Amino acid sequence: MRIHTTKDGAKIKLCDMTNSHLAATIRMMERKASEGITVRMGGGSCPDDFCYDEDCLKGKTALEHMGYVDYVKERERRISDS
Repeated sequence: MRIHTTKDGAKIKLCDMTNSHLAATIRMMERKASEGITVRMGGGSCPDDFCYDEDCLKGKTALEHMGYVDYVKERERRISDS
């Protein structure tokens, strides 16, 4: 089960999100994917050796990075259970 991190840092299971929160999150992901998201990847053994690279992801690639499919599956599960 995927864990969702809220904007204030709280962690909750997707199945524990309210319907309105789930819908708002899906809309936010779709909006961000169309605008583009910046992804930073990096590493290093100490602060002086730290380096990173960043990339802008858009569309389907951004949605995949954000785990969009898990949120949509949860929404569909709730609809089919109704």
